[in-house]
Amino acid sequence: MNSRKTLIGACLWVGCSLLTGCAGAVESEEPLRPAEAEQSLSETSASDTKDAVMRWTSDGRVAAVFHRDRSPLFTFGGDEPRAELTRWAQAHAQQLGFAPLDGQFSDALFSELKLERRMEPVASLASNRALVVHRYRQHYRGHRVLGPGETLAITSDGRGGVLSIMGAFVDSRQELAGLRNPIARDVAERTILASLEEGTSLTQLDFVAVPERGTMAWSAELQGATGPSHLLLSASTGEVLDRREQSAHSPSDHVPVALVRGSLMTDNPATTLEVNFPWLPGSTWNGSYSPLTGWLLRMGTERMLVYDLKQANNALPTVYLAPQFQPNSQAPGSFFLATAASDANKFRTQNSFQKASAALQWLDARHSSFGWDHAPNSPFGLFTPGPLNLLTNIDTTPETGEANLCQGALGVFNACTITGSSIQPAYPGVQTSCIYDCVGRPGVLFHELGHYVDHHATYGMMGSSVQSGTCIPDTTDEAIPLRETLSDMTALYLTRKLYADLPYDFSTANNPCTFTSIGLGGGAIHDPACITSANQIGEFDDDRPGTSHTSACSTSAGYRMTSVNQAVWAFLNRRLCNTQAPFTCTSQRGGNADEFMSGMIYAMSLSNAQSYKTFFENIETYLWVALGNTEAARFHNVMAAYGILDP
Repeated sequence: MNSRKTLIGACLWVGCSLLTGCAGAVESEEPLRPAEAEQSLSETSASDTKDAVMRWTSDGRVAAVFHRDRSPLFTFGGDEPRAELTRWAQAHAQQLGFAPLDGQFSDALFSELKLERRMEPVASLASNRALVVHRYRQHYRGHRVLGPGETLAITSDGRGGVLSIMGAFVDSRQELAGLRNPIARDVAERTILASLEEGTSLTQLDFVAVPERGTMAWSAELQGATGPSHLLLSASTGEVLDRREQSAHSPSDHVPVALVRGSLMTDNPATTLEVNFPWLPGSTWNGSYSPLTGWLLRMGTERMLVYDLKQANNALPTVYLAPQFQPNSQAPGSFFLATAASDANKFRTQNSFQKASAALQWLDARHSSFGWDHAPNSPFGLFTPGPLNLLTNIDTTPETGEANLCQGALGVFNACTITGSSIQPAYPGVQTSCIYDCVGRPGVLFHELGHYVDHHATYGMMGSSVQSGTCIPDTTDEAIPLRETLSDMTALYLTRKLYADLPYDFSTANNPCTFTSIGLGGGAIHDPACITSANQIGEFDDDRPGTSHTSACSTSAGYRMTSVNQAVWAFLNRRLCNTQAPFTCTSQRGGNADEFMSGMIYAMSLSNAQSYKTFFENIETYLWVALGNTEAARFHNVMAAYGILDP
């Protein structure tokens, strides 16, 4: 086996958040509260929750609460809302789905809330509003919680008024199975190890609470040749509750979307003629050769490194770009020109680097006001972008015994640790992020960069907090396919930003009137020039994952949703289109595509367990604060036209 094959290790901490699942708006009945709870409610200056909209987990717990008119649920003073939140939850226990309190003030709903993050991404002069998020990590009797109750995210208006609560409260009065007499750690470890394939190791084992399954569990982090995975073992019965890979694959055929410098190529995403690669003045990573490491690092900046892993028949990585990077061989500021016809591998590597670099400039500008979540014990600060490694020309038909990094996918995103002196890692042994460009089609990057943003908004990816084992519509179960949908939405945003001259109907692209040119499927653009039948108009209920009471939602259901693609592309292009013949669209003034992307990052930052409806409602809240009522109403109306939000 070529030892260089094993130098890319990957690991993902399953973590973070909670959040919302969705069900239809519910008008809760006024609860019967004990006198103590009534007193605590008045102390928090809370409005009642009669008209509150509530969203749910699949096991029937409230996972999100807000008022449709965005009036405060309650107000708080001081630096954070923790104390008032506790009193509010106690006062509304019955409405939140718990048994009412018995009058004992020690009868708290949750045992511990630890402030994890405070974010203030918006202070809008136009609307005189602000957006402040306090995100807490929740524990059950001292134990870490997995599932929609991992965290509680409290969004307030900058004046102490709480706009929403995202996350499932954990009732510590309920005793979970396996708490008193759990399966012993050594027994759990032997059981897990006996189930592993050869080459997979156990890297971490924790005793955790999983209220979604009503049990305590042993949570195992695994590392195999193809990346990290997570296994959940019931501490009560020894049953394997869940096992899943922690990488995000891209099985769909994303058509190449290449960044080309210059005006001639800004209107056709599927065409690329040439790529100009500039010299990188002042960069630590503008060279790649040393007697010890050879030619492995192809190009890079402090923001992103690109590794060319072209390997075949146990050969060393192919030296495609050596002349370009020979130290002092080029004058500062000069360009190296690669064309698609001259050297396909060299071209793909440079092309991917150029496109990813340009995309990161747009994404970083939106992400910077939130900060980046990193792995536990990471050396990177909150406002340091998560370092990215791009791997190109990967061997997709590895020899026996070699790591199969791509597993048949066109692209993969993973948390990863790059080690080994022959790889030239910028941060050896430190967990960062990797995108595997498996087939050399640059269009995969737009989608995979969506996973990268999601991964660092709340550390981990959307769906990593879902442990229900079911797929119930309008609940937090939908977070698993939502992971792929939000990445497609990111791809639409980047298409709009990087291809400024691309018409709304893709008329200058190789595949006009569809999303094919950006790898998002053959669904029609909602434009009268492209739509000939109402059957071409996407309807969310037809696109969403099917119901299952015995298995979790599949990620595959989240790809290429026609309804979401049509709605988001119309909104980004300021169109409001009729869903009935003749399917006309009206142009709208104002708007800001960048604020839409910021709204997505805000929504991602709240939780890794959200339903579709709640995710889009969170984007709407952000737009309401940043741009005002009119823009939030426009967004709502466009999404409602395709059934994503309620009218």
